[in-house]
Amino acid sequence: MVAAGRVFIGTNNAQPRDPRHQGDRGVLLCLDQKDGSLRWQLVVPRIGGDDYLDWPGVGICS
Repeated sequence: MVAAGRVFIGTNNAQPRDPRHQGDRGVLLCLDQKDGSLRWQLVVPRIGGDDYLDWPGVGICS
């Protein structure tokens, strides 16, 4: 989604941008529309315990 000069992307944590957040997690990135620089990221732990509710390796989809 693109809004107000920002690009929002839901992804996974296969290539962590922050070494403090390791392992399988969902990630919401906010990038600058003009240069693609990272403005912020939200890293969310997996629900766990039920692969049907939170498929392993899949990021934040919507």
